[in-house]
Amino acid sequence: MRRKEFTLILAAVMLLALSNLPPAYGYTTVKIAEKVKHPLPSAPAPVVPGGAFPVYTLELSDSTGGGWGATISSDYGSHTLSLVNETEKGEGWLLYFRVPEGVHEGLYNLTLTQGDSQVALTRSVWVLEEWPSVLTIGHITDIHEPIGELVFPQYIVQSNLLDPDMVVVTGDIVQTESNARAWKYLQYAMLHWQIPSYFLPGNHDYSGYGGKAYSVYGGRLNYTVVVGPFVFIALDTGERGYLDSSQLQWLEQQLQSHPNKVKVIGFHHSLLSSEFEDDLGTVKGGYVEAEAGNIQALSDLIYFGWK
Repeated sequence: MRRKEFTLILAAVMLLALSNLPPAYGYTTVKIAEKVKHPLPSAPAPVVPGGAFPVYTLELSDSTGGGWGATISSDYGSHTLSLVNETEKGEGWLLYFRVPEGVHEGLYNLTLTQGDSQVALTRSVWVLEEWPSVLTIGHITDIHEPIGELVFPQYIVQSNLLDPDMVVVTGDIVQTESNARAWKYLQYAMLHWQIPSYFLPGNHDYSGYGGKAYSVYGGRLNYTVVVGPFVFIALDTGERGYLDSSQLQWLEQQLQSHPNKVKVIGFHHSLLSSEFEDDLGTVKGGYVEAEAGNIQALSDLIYFGWK
């Protein structure tokens, strides 16, 4: 059998197997962001061998400060990281850990320790051989778990085969954030994802607890990740579909902090839409040609959640 045919058959078998995994297949949902706020499975830390990456965490034990340690592990092996800096920041600690030279590129699990306490986070450190000059980004949105429990695993297999540098997931991760089954199946399916993935919330991720469940089981609402000459900025358009003044001010700060980086900004609600529903449910909108300064002509194309 030719190699190409074998690869296609293997991919089909993997796709069928993964798409039929039951949601509660012996997996216990993890409060991934209860202690560690960065990095996370939904926002891995990029780093090159010999470089250091930040970890922001609350206290893991009753002891005060000190005693921090970290290891990363994958199929390529396990590596002990060296702590190069620790600083109290707000209610927690900002730590910097250095990755040894010679570590194989790939997505690694992170185990953070403080004294006798530890937290284990899957696929949370992204080791690159070198910083990329070109960044290939995959994209998926509106998974709506558990509605997407069959489609999402298929996307995971396909993106593993396509092998982009990273994938951005732009919101509506779950249908209702108070649905425990949604988080269980999302986290379980992600264990099979070999690509660094960066999540941000949509309005459905606020349905139930106002984003509190997302912040514990999903990840951070907004953040910045630097990948060499690129910076990815994840924004939170909230439940009503717009960026409030605090988000805009924070975005401005991030843009000014990275003047020489290529900026990639992700958010859930589109700024412009070719059609929309008004408050009475009537579909409006259409194609308009206008200069950027012609606000009046563009106003009918602005996403309805911004009005």
